[in-house]
Amino acid sequence: MTQNITKISTYQHKYDDEHDVLHIFFPPYAPSYDDEEYPGIIIKRSVTDERITGFVIIDYKKNKVIAQKLYPQFKYIFQLAPN
Repeated sequence: MTQNITKISTYQHKYDDEHDVLHIFFPPYAPSYDDEEYPGIIIKRSVTDERITGFVIIDYKKNKVIAQKLYPQFKYIFQLAPN
């Protein structure tokens, strides 16, 4: 089974180490809404076509593994911030 892995550049993510929050944004940027599909894991979706436009992972160090399991196609991006 082949799995697509989405890779992004460093300018598309920001890790706030003081609050342990990882912000991820995918271009092209679009008006989006937030949906907390799992506690602490917020998915940003385009209002026009429902594609994922970003993530906000609160308590990143705790929720990193959960995010990788919920969204394996984006596994690479959840490894951006320090452990």
